[in-house]
Amino acid sequence: MSMINLGDVVATTVLLLPLFVIVILFILTIRFIKRAEQRNNKKLHYERQASVLLTEDLKDINERLDKIQRLLRV
Repeated sequence: MSMINLGDVVATTVLLLPLFVIVILFILTIRFIKRAEQRNNKKLHYERQASVLLTEDLKDINERLDKIQRLLRV
């Protein structure tokens, strides 16, 4: 019959607990970084869309301005 020595259990726990904490912190950090990267990619996508729309609006405004200038010159 084998008995579990309480000192061995405590020593093992004390030795392995920091390792588990480090692994868990590493996993949480990786998750946080991935989520932040996804959020930043979404923001970048929306900013690019907004930039394209603003560029199109600017082209339209320039075309209208050219038409108005041509009408005023006549």
